[in-house]
Amino acid sequence: MVSSRIFGITVNGVKTDGFVPYADMLNHRRPRQTTWYYSDEREGFVIEACDDIARGAQVYDSYGRKCNSRFFLNYGFINQPNDANEVPIIVHLTKEKDPNAFDIKMNLINEK
Repeated sequence: MVSSRIFGITVNGVKTDGFVPYADMLNHRRPRQTTWYYSDEREGFVIEACDDIARGAQVYDSYGRKCNSRFFLNYGFINQPNDANEVPIIVHLTKEKDPNAFDIKMNLINEK
């Protein structure tokens, strides 16, 4: 829960982390609709729209391109559909154990 509420910011030239109430309440969407930073001049955290946003419309930020396991662990939601989902698959093939289909399976694994 804490990691979802911390923003990496630079204050007076020093990189640090900051808790920013309400800033982490923006919902996720790619591409992002906002950009954020700490302003030394304003002495505060600033969220700016990248483009015009209609009055009353929801405002989105991007949490980045991540697998749903990261979204769920770090932010408590999953993104459907998600083109960044990853599933590790480990395959052990040997020609000795599967002589008839080994070449076919290797071709399928290597297809792009």
